[in-house]
Amino acid sequence: MTQKRDLRPLLALQTRELIRNTSYFIFVIIFPFAMAGMFLLMSEMMKGQADAPDFSPFVMPMALFLAVTGTALTMTAGPLAEVRQSGALRVLSTTPIRKQTI
Repeated sequence: MTQKRDLRPLLALQTRELIRNTSYFIFVIIFPFAMAGMFLLMSEMMKGQADAPDFSPFVMPMALFLAVTGTALTMTAGPLAEVRQSGALRVLSTTPIRKQTI
């Protein structure tokens, strides 16, 4: 279980990455609501047809789920992949810092 002292640096890292990289910002903040709008539009377009699906009850939970999981995955895995690709993790592994700290 994540402790409170571990959560604060993670949130700071995610905030810095949102500000630094605009593609992360677009994916995490705008994409879920664009998807929600698309599903609402499809639901509205098919409203008069028989047996048309109604997506409206699922739109808000879907947007929240995409926003939360997108933040967790993109803001944590994205910077880690960039650091690994640049070779910085290999250099850091030669220092006395534990891998869990990195």
